[in-house]
Amino acid sequence: MQGLEFYIVAYQELQADKSVGMSVGFIPWTSIKAWADHHSIGYDEFETLLCYIREIEKFYMDRGNNG
Repeated sequence: MQGLEFYIVAYQELQADKSVGMSVGFIPWTSIKAWADHHSIGYDEFETLLCYIREIEKFYMDRGNNG
């Protein structure tokens, strides 16, 4: 996980934006985009951020953990 700290921190900060309900949900794209805009992340970097966030979400969901 070395070098991925930025993405892990982003994921941790964005977890609060997940839908609350009976099923586990994903962090909304709009929340990730707003976070990226706030941190002045450009288009290419945003696409990378989005990919990493989605992979981290899959990792936790595959293990039955909501993050």
